Amino acid sequence: MSVTALVKPPPDTPLFLEGPHWEVSTQSLLYVEMLGNTVHRWHSATNTSEVVKLEIDSRPSLIVPRQSGGYIVTHGTSVSHLDWPSGVLTTLESIEGLESDVKVCFNDGKCDSTGRLWAGTMPADINGIETIPPNKGFLTSVAKGSVKKHAGNITLSNGMAWTADERTFYFVDTIAGEILAFDFDVTSGQISNRRVAIKFPAKDSEDTLGVPDGLTIDSDGNLWVACVLVGKITCFDPRTSKVLRSVQLPVKATTSCCFGGQNMDELFVTSGYRDRFNEELGGENPPGAIYKITGLGVKGIPDHVYQY
Repeated sequence: MSVTALVKPPPDTPLFLEGPHWEVSTQSLLYVEMLGNTVHRWHSATNTSEVVKLEIDSRPSLIVPRQSGGYIVTHGTSVSHLDWPSGVLTTLESIEGLESDVKVCFNDGKCDSTGRLWAGTMPADINGIETIPPNKGFLTSVAKGSVKKHAGNITLSNGMAWTADERTFYFVDTIAGEILAFDFDVTSGQISNRRVAIKFPAKDSEDTLGVPDGLTIDSDGNLWVACVLVGKITCFDPRTSKVLRSVQLPVKATTSCCFGGQNMDELFVTSGYRDRFNEELGGENPPGAIYKITGLGVKGIPDHVYQY
């Protein structure tokens, strides 16, 4: 097994990367950079990157391909279409009006096999993770002309994944330290039977798992979870809640991960720079880089695209 810093930030430039998605059709890695409002596309064949600067006043949180062309980007309360060559964003849907007493914004999300976008929310106006009010976020599904609110009482929405048969849906609430499981009906787009599949230890315990952020699932049904604060990718069996293995990375803020490569056996990890970690920018293993883990001996399941 090896860990390589694949795409590095410019010297002395703090970046916070999120939302990796392996685009099978182009064999490229998509991701967003939240601090600078940019989206990125790294081409595996040429080891080159493209960047689009978004003219928005709210941070981007995810990017997925759209079947009809272009990409879907969430930012603030909007779901928008991105025309990559021009950089033009066109708003398609919004969650304005779904909030209760706290203004929210989109965070992490993915598409199911029918092409619906599932995306969680978090409170928008915060000054650091410690100030997030509890249980004000929720989960949404988005299709053409349809924005539905699903599970509530979420503090900080993050990673999600489905089992291969799409009967079980996993969803992270970071602040609660929980990976939730739901029964999933792909035909109706409904979830039910909410339960805790994996509960992270308290942050002040002797365990060093940190808290869960983004995640992905392998072909064996095991979850690979970015453990932010401690710089790990940890593999869990969600049926037993057992830790199967952990991979330590040379940065603290491991934010998310996805499988990719020609054989779907390479794990790509996004990371971010946080002042409180006292990490140095630059060097061989900088925060805010994309890391690639090879030699894990497992394969992932390709992520779906938006079909509306």
